[in-house]
Amino acid sequence: MNRRQALSKSAAVLGGTFLATAGLLPGCAPKEVKVWSWSEQDVNLLDELGEVILPTTATSPGAKEARVGEYIRVMVKECLDEDQQKAFGDGMVAIDELSETKYKKVFMELSVKERHDLLIGLDNEAIAYDTKRKPGGERHYFSVLKNLTMEGYFTSGVGATKALRYVPIPARYDGCIEYTPGTPAWA
Repeated sequence: MNRRQALSKSAAVLGGTFLATAGLLPGCAPKEVKVWSWSEQDVNLLDELGEVILPTTATSPGAKEARVGEYIRVMVKECLDEDQQKAFGDGMVAIDELSETKYKKVFMELSVKERHDLLIGLDNEAIAYDTKRKPGGERHYFSVLKNLTMEGYFTSGVGATKALRYVPIPARYDGCIEYTPGTPAWA
């Protein structure tokens, strides 16, 4: 048998093995979890919610400029299990329902003050919920949203370089430096 025939037979055996495995073990295939639509409007809603949580100020851009909506979409889809994704998606729907109940319009149509007041109420609800939950239990969807917003913002280029002090290549470690009140933290 020459090398060409050996490679051909090896490829046939390996190909057959992969096909048989895929057919015999369907449970090993990755499962696509689809619990929320994740449309462009959903990502825009997450950006707007993030902007209320971390708004633009005179000294730093807000969460919307850091595109936290896209970050949250990726993190929820890739890092949360099916139940957590469902709870998060249900929470996003609940925000619009609460907005319609309280203000007779969806969240995206609310004024800045109405958005702020709505999210303050949700934050208080989330704090009460999370303090009563059992260890290892699911967190309130708004707590998840708030944490992902902050994580996405401060790990983005915008947040790390414009909201925090950023030194791409630090020269040396200084363990004890003077703090000037009002200066941003280090990235």
